[in-house]
Amino acid sequence: MKLQELHEARNPKLSYEEKKTKGVVNRVIVQLKMHDSGTATRLTKKYEELDLAMKELTEKRNALNEDMKEMVEDLFNAEDCVYTRVVETASYTITLSKAEKAETKAPTEKVDYEAAFKALAALVPDLTTQVEKITKEYTEIVPAKDTPASLRIKKVDEGFRDVARKIMAECKKLLASITSWAAGYDAKLAKLKQKY
Repeated sequence: MKLQELHEARNPKLSYEEKKTKGVVNRVIVQLKMHDSGTATRLTKKYEELDLAMKELTEKRNALNEDMKEMVEDLFNAEDCVYTRVVETASYTITLSKAEKAETKAPTEKVDYEAAFKALAALVPDLTTQVEKITKEYTEIVPAKDTPASLRIKKVDEGFRDVARKIMAECKKLLASITSWAAGYDAKLAKLKQKY
């Protein structure tokens, strides 16, 4: 199965299982084998690697951001924190905004419109019908938007064959390492024998 090919129908060579919830099919499962399974597994591993790399990069960027803030703060007096601080280098301009405490900022208003509407509705019973009529007049039906398919990856527990394959691979590595060491040891021993 090539990635470039567009498959709009189920592959007759594969087996599919439909899962139902409340009598309605809501999930279709396909079991991939051999080459198809390997291709999907390799892609999924690449996806996991990139996902992990993104998380690590985000963590590193956040840590670097804190280090840079400290570096800029160290260049100024403590009382300069009420100003925007700018550092100019040969290649970059670094700007650190001023720090603001919550108590120095003006509070913002947050209106609970639902509660206000209910209070107004209780004051004037006739107002409720008028509000509903006006609301209907200015209400438009917005067509539904497509929901794109989302991707979720879950690692399957490794079976006995996979574990056995990994153990064999590690044993081969160990054997190669021992063989390499022994060859080096034999060479050193031969040199020592020639000397004495």
